[in-house]
Amino acid sequence: MSRTRRFALALATTLLALVAAMAGTEAWFRIHPPPAPAWDMGNVVMSAAGSGACLEPHLTAGYAPVPGACSADADGLLSYRTGQGEPTTTILVLGDSVASSGDKWVRGAADVAAAATGRVVEVRNAAVTGYDLCQSTERLRELIDLRGLRPDLIVLQACTNDLRVTPLLARAANGDGLIYDGQGERRIPALLLRSRAATWLVVQRLARQRDPRRHRHLSHAQAAACVASVGATAARLGVPALYVVPPALLEPGEPAYEATRATEQELTTFGYEGGLRVLSLRPALEAAGPLPSLRVHPGDHVHLSSERHIEIISPVLGEAIVDALDGTLDGALAAP
Repeated sequence: MSRTRRFALALATTLLALVAAMAGTEAWFRIHPPPAPAWDMGNVVMSAAGSGACLEPHLTAGYAPVPGACSADADGLLSYRTGQGEPTTTILVLGDSVASSGDKWVRGAADVAAAATGRVVEVRNAAVTGYDLCQSTERLRELIDLRGLRPDLIVLQACTNDLRVTPLLARAANGDGLIYDGQGERRIPALLLRSRAATWLVVQRLARQRDPRRHRHLSHAQAAACVASVGATAARLGVPALYVVPPALLEPGEPAYEATRATEQELTTFGYEGGLRVLSLRPALEAAGPLPSLRVHPGDHVHLSSERHIEIISPVLGEAIVDALDGTLDGALAAP
């Protein structure tokens, strides 16, 4: 056999083996589908814009804001003070980018609470982009036990990073996949989406860019325990705790809707199980129109940062804050 024929035979064998391997991989993914198209938002890369200057390693939470940097105060918190009169009511907010990048609706709620109570309301926003519920718990422990913060109300936002099936993929008009990974919109060609294996490989390619300190999935028991610990801390301090659950801005028929909706309900139950006062933002947002119509960015199903969001959420959260402070909002609301 000539050298050319041997080379051709080796090449053909290699190509056939590669095709067989790809077919086998595709078959395996179809029999054992991974959670994709989905994304663990807690693993998302921080925006390159100043993340190194704004965040520093944290022993238990993985990372935390640098005190005094990037609008943070000496405790690493976003502070806001509103209203007139006495006394001053301090609200500590915990959560992820929904509450940190959406700081305006948190402030809007403080304005509503200040106007309704005639008090000065001071918000200490400890929410951090990418945090999950247990990272928020570690942040709370540090602020209370080490820094001596004594709030009059603790507000815990149910972290969308704990939506273990947080949507990764939305469909563009031309059939391409739109990926929202916290850094903006990325596209997967429609042809690749025909293969589950190829889609998974693209996701993993992006995943390697993520901070390994945030590469984790919380179990139901872990997340529930962390929510309960916030309630226990509030009880120890003798202050109320309000658990706020934002919905994913999805509608039936969109990728990952059913799984995401189920996980949202699961997150809601953590608040009831932990004895916290529970506020779901879903009814107010649904009343404002179809949830997808409220998206600021086509691929962003989780953030609530527009003027429209502020207009919808601020009164609802502000009233819930007033009720929690007055003791008229209890943890025995109707379970979802």
